Amino acid sequence: MAITKINEPALPSGTVLQTLSTTKSDTFTATNLAAGAVSDITGLSVNITPISTSNKVLVFYSVQGVSEAASRVVNFATTLKRADTQISIGDTASARIRVTNFISIRADANDQNVGAVVAYNYLDSPSSTSELTYEVGLKNIQDTALTYHVNRTYGDADNANYRPRATSSITVMEVAG
Repeated sequence: MAITKINEPALPSGTVLQTLSTTKSDTFTATNLAAGAVSDITGLSVNITPISTSNKVLVFYSVQGVSEAASRVVNFATTLKRADTQISIGDTASARIRVTNFISIRADANDQNVGAVVAYNYLDSPSSTSELTYEVGLKNIQDTALTYHVNRTYGDADNANYRPRATSSITVMEVAG
């Protein structure tokens, strides 16, 4: 049986050409992240080399994490980056910090089982055939430095209930333009 190679330009728009994914199962901590600062989440990135400059890259990510805010208000924000540049972030509005997405949860002051998940998808038009790195960063949206954790809860005692470990992931798909 002969194998016929499909010519990429002949594929209809919207065809998925390649899919790449990274899953992070270990924990990550950004210690004393300054207000407004970004910390790349080690191991939560993926590289893709588009076939054509007219193609798009569909990015999906999901991050489980928590901040160590003393009040147990969990302000957990992420930013999507391509080649060290933040993409798909909110508009400028006075002194507000621009992020890709965030979640804010208030828990009981003694609750160390706090955690949250942020998930996002974005259709990027990179206009490139060079290798691209997409990564997720944590962004501190508080007015003071905080410590952030990924894939674990605020409390992390080994003998306690309700303190699970989780996974975070990033997936990219090249889509014919």
